[in-house]
Amino acid sequence: MAGRGTRSARAAQRDNEKNWQGDYFMGLFQWIYDSGFGQYMRESLWGYPIALTVHSIGMGLLVGVLVVVDLRILGLFRSRMPFQVVKPIIAVAIFGFIINLISGCFLFVSDAVNYVHNAPFLIKIAGVVAGMVVLGLMVKTPEFKRIQTVQAGAVGGVNLRTLAWASLFIWATSITAGRLIGYTI
Repeated sequence: MAGRGTRSARAAQRDNEKNWQGDYFMGLFQWIYDSGFGQYMRESLWGYPIALTVHSIGMGLLVGVLVVVDLRILGLFRSRMPFQVVKPIIAVAIFGFIINLISGCFLFVSDAVNYVHNAPFLIKIAGVVAGMVVLGLMVKTPEFKRIQTVQAGAVGGVNLRTLAWASLFIWATSITAGRLIGYTI
């Protein structure tokens, strides 16, 4: 029987596997940071500012549309925006997400090694993933599909309203975390 302070071979093997995986990913992030494109994004007069501007435009499209959709589901704009308009404008939000995905990768390469250890960045990324999952759940609900055919003054049911509230909270958290990145790197 092993005494105090000794470790099993299996525990040592698990630690080695974790270290290898951590080393591999940190090596990958370091390679991204050291790449010519990473250097360009850090040192260019225009690279980072242009990517950040495009990222802001994408965020405006994505979150701006989703806030309007969420508020409509919660009952605002009943007389001005029929539900039949909601589904087509979600395509604009998806376009904004694609813009943000691409521009976000450009921004990430500028300081990949530090971003992967930055709490606000990780919260932001988790928020974006969660926000897109909530959007997917929202548009897949039978209630969302049904409400597309009802009259203009209709309001989303409890499940849809819960998802709308979750969406608003998640996107507010993600944007706030994103703003905090600049103060913590």
